[in-house]
Amino acid sequence: SKNKEVKLFENKNCTDEIGGIPLDSSGKIKIIKGGRYCIVSVKDFSKTKSEKEKQLLIQQSYREYNFDFSFNKATGKKITLATEASKNYPGDGAFTLVNGVQNEKGMAKSSEFLGFLGTDLDATIDLGKEMDVSKVTLHVLKQTGSWIYLPSQVEVTYIPYIDTTIITKHPPLETISVVVNTDDDLYRIEIKKEKFCRYIQVRAKNYGIIPTGKPGAGNPAWLFVDEIEVQ
Repeated sequence: SKNKEVKLFENKNCTDEIGGIPLDSSGKIKIIKGGRYCIVSVKDFSKTKSEKEKQLLIQQSYREYNFDFSFNKATGKKITLATEASKNYPGDGAFTLVNGVQNEKGMAKSSEFLGFLGTDLDATIDLGKEMDVSKVTLHVLKQTGSWIYLPSQVEVTYIPYIDTTIITKHPPLETISVVVNTDDDLYRIEIKKEKFCRYIQVRAKNYGIIPTGKPGAGNPAWLFVDEIEVQ
């Protein structure tokens, strides 16, 4: 769901865990410890402060952005990467992919992307408990003039549980693969499947070495990803 009245405030000192911040009438969200983003409602920023004090605090400590916040089953959940993003485009680490903020301005807001130069995205999201899921959406960027190409393939693996106490015990897994037409102008790659699981692994295969006749020919392509949604 989207709530256009929610504002995003970026505070470099916001490194502590913040639980139960009101989001107007849309409920509450828990910000992961170490995350840079504090998501709050301007209308309910603080019930204990006067309006003047609230505005002064915002001006002193926060930088305001207008955005559409998209809440889904992956938002704010624990996420790990098998391979870290490039140091040139690290975003806010793995949390970038589950922070609920979808990039709508391309490279003008490149800090909202994770960039992988010649390498694949391999992310695993822990939903916290087993639940029904129906669709996984990967948000990507295509900007060939900057050597940024779509992934050639996207795979989603549904994992009911991970038993770390018995190495040889593996749950039944199912992987759904989608071959991407890299000539398309896609910004969302969707995989629809009704499943019941706790973990979701998303792999996006890098375009690879850019062929002759395309921008950046002979060089490894960039893969840019900014959000993984789970419905």
